[in-house]
Amino acid sequence: MRGAWALLIVAAGIGTVVQAGHAADIHPRVNLLMQVCAANAYTKDTPCGAWILGEVDGVNAGQHLAHGKLLFCLPAEAGPVEKIGVVRKYMQDHPEKMSLDLGETVASALAAGYPCPHKR
Repeated sequence: MRGAWALLIVAAGIGTVVQAGHAADIHPRVNLLMQVCAANAYTKDTPCGAWILGEVDGVNAGQHLAHGKLLFCLPAEAGPVEKIGVVRKYMQDHPEKMSLDLGETVASALAAGYPCPHKR
């Protein structure tokens, strides 16, 4: 499981801007995303939406490449606006998670919003 998280974090970081830290208790990339998203709408065409969707794609690809237990199961009908909303709401509802790496935060948000059904 630890290897899966590491792969998720690496995959989520591909193509993402890393900024110097602003607050000791908030991970620098989470802090930067919160700033970018503060004034943006929930659309895929904003910097906030594009960044979140890139993270979603990264952690989703990472969990499939890890060939381990899936952390979340994205339904086919989940559109970009819904995914952005799930991540933003999780970030607002769980300030205690803001010290995690952004990839971990996004993976946790997706796990909470899109849990996998139990195997029979």
